[in-house]
Amino acid sequence: MKASNNQIYSTDDIAGIIMPHNWDKDGKVTQIAIYTNKEEIYLVEHNQKEKQLLNYINRRVAVKGKILRGNAGNPVVVIKNHLVLAEDADDENDIILKVKKMPTYEFICEKCKKRFSIQLSLADYEKKKWACPKCKSRKVKQQITPFQIQTSSKS
Repeated sequence: MKASNNQIYSTDDIAGIIMPHNWDKDGKVTQIAIYTNKEEIYLVEHNQKEKQLLNYINRRVAVKGKILRGNAGNPVVVIKNHLVLAEDADDENDIILKVKKMPTYEFICEKCKKRFSIQLSLADYEKKKWACPKCKSRKVKQQITPFQIQTSSKS
């Protein structure tokens, strides 16, 4: 689903469940959407982020992006960033606020070799209960990645 005329409703954070929205004749998912707890449905624009989110069908996510008017008047979200939420997460609005301030950790699955990133609070990081999003294996190894620190004062 491509958005029409780039008419922007807003730039916003959305939290909900990734669900299939359309399928082809062979049963392959061709369109996904985010279903919120407010019974809103946001179609996900076809792009690289949508391809990543196909791995998270039936999982809760928080996304940041532009919300556009779709061809049929349905809102379409052009995702800039996303985070897969824990199954037992609290209120989704609180989670979105926390997501903006959490560090990102890089991992590689020792079973299927998939590389993936997770944003975790320090408390969640210390629990060491992360798993591969592809094969669900808990045999993952943290990767050393570069980072940047930004301060408010000039040196």
